[in-house]
Amino acid sequence: MVPEFIQKQARDYQRTHPGVRYQKALDVVLARLDDSDGAAGHSGLAQLLRIPIGVAVDGESFELDLKDEARGGTGPHGLCVGDPGTGKTEFLHTLVGNGCASHTPEDLNWVLAGWHSPQFKPLSDLPHVVAVIADGRELWNVVVAELDRRLGVLRAAEAKDIWEYRSMRERDAEMDPLPTLIIVVDDYDVLASQDRTLYEAFGRVLRLGRSLGVQCLLAVQPTGLDLFLRDKLLPSINYILAFRMGATAARWVGVPPEEAIDLRQPGSAILCAGATGKHLQISCTSRMEKATVIEARSQQAAEAVRNALDNRQDVPGWAAEPKAYSPAGLESSGDGKNLGANVDPSDLRPGDVLEWQDKTMVAVAPGLVADPTEPGVTHTLEDVLKDQKGFEGIFRPTEKDPTSPAHASASAQRQVLRGAQRPDA
Repeated sequence: MVPEFIQKQARDYQRTHPGVRYQKALDVVLARLDDSDGAAGHSGLAQLLRIPIGVAVDGESFELDLKDEARGGTGPHGLCVGDPGTGKTEFLHTLVGNGCASHTPEDLNWVLAGWHSPQFKPLSDLPHVVAVIADGRELWNVVVAELDRRLGVLRAAEAKDIWEYRSMRERDAEMDPLPTLIIVVDDYDVLASQDRTLYEAFGRVLRLGRSLGVQCLLAVQPTGLDLFLRDKLLPSINYILAFRMGATAARWVGVPPEEAIDLRQPGSAILCAGATGKHLQISCTSRMEKATVIEARSQQAAEAVRNALDNRQDVPGWAAEPKAYSPAGLESSGDGKNLGANVDPSDLRPGDVLEWQDKTMVAVAPGLVADPTEPGVTHTLEDVLKDQKGFEGIFRPTEKDPTSPAHASASAQRQVLRGAQRPDA
């Protein structure tokens, strides 16, 4: 079924182009969406707000689609529940980190909140992260102010919702961006106990967020599923990521108790959306003490990062570089050779290629790389560099000049990488 906002654009096109049939107008609108989304970092509307978070039980990589149901997603609002140590916070880091790696700040922003503020410190310098908050009253102020601001922006533009605003901005580049804002709250019940008005604030998010482009993801322990959250907020939640928990809590959130109790491995979870549940293994991502701003050096490098994260196709181990760069208009030999300028590990940037004798990987963010054998999943640089057998070095396909100051010999790179330590070591 064609989403309502696309149907409206097609009818608008018919009004401004008398004599054009509806199907033709619809084809024009869909073509425009595909073209314009490329500028925002996506090959069509379908990839917007799709974020890789792990793998399903069958080994296939899995993307969480945070668009609303009318646009084919499971969003906009979610709840994450599980006992301590089951992987809830790691999931939040994976979601935010991979979301930043696959979207521009004009597409997606985050507010990260939790009573234990250092938990989000590794993500605080990312350009997509507009605030990191550890106080309930401050979070209330931010949420209410942003809802009011977005209402004003849409009214001034005479747009009914964020999707119509996006369409208008495609025709008028001078309009300010209005990215989707996802408010992530770890241990939501603890912050809410500091300021009970947070219940009211997030009640507004659940009512207005769909049209304003504001989503929330609340993470709690089973003991945090109090009566207000269960009775007032839970009915408006669109998806639940359930980690291991007891039978009573599982029944409250609609998960079969025997399945919830059996999620013994950290990171094992069940995604519940509508009447269906899907078993997942959440990926472990960055553990850097301090993140660096994700900024690709060129449009080709930015597109290569998005292609490397694409989970719609699996490729041989050596083919990560052509998978990433061929769609971006940069052809290579396809055999893992002549990958570009040698790069010193200290200058690693998104889009750079790590080469072994039998495989290649693509850097997608500071400290994170995409493995083509697990499409849509990222790993820490530290972990992948434990495999030094056959390692040839790091290369930048967008730079072919052998005199570039960023160059270093492969042997020198190997020496540096052998001595590399984790930032928090």
